[in-house]
Order: sequence, then structure tokens, then C-alpha cells
Amino acid sequence: MASVAFTADGCTLATGSFDGTVRLWDVTDPANARQLGQPLTGHTSGVWSVAFTADGHILATGSFDKTAQLWRTR
Repeated sequence: MASVAFTADGCTLATGSFDGTVRLWDVTDPANARQLGQPLTGHTSGVWSVAFTADGHILATGSFDKTAQLWRTR
């Protein structure tokens, strides 16, 4: 895992990975976190930066492939 970020309400976690994917996790029960949907793909190299907007509806990601992407999360 290369990077992590929580939504402001602490219910969702985004993880960026060295394999170029981003995963969203429901962490409302931290002992039983579960993945939300399929991994987000589109980067061709590791994801080193993830950040949510204040409302948690958009996730920005940055990658070693020198690109940034925006993802609608809700």
C-alpha cells in the first residue's frame, strides 16, 4: 500500500497501491472493514497520493505515472 485517506466522517477509507489500483473500504466497523466495489483502475504505476473532498464525494489520486485522476465516490 502506498497511501491512505479517510473521508471526513471516518466511514470510508481509500487506499492507493503500488500496483496502480485504488480501493475504497467501509470502515464503520474497523474490526470488520469491507471493500466497497471493485478496485479503481486507470493509473499505470503506483498510486502515491489519495485525498477526498470535504463532502467525500470526489477522490483525487496521484501516481508515479505522472498523472492525477478524479473519481466520483458517491
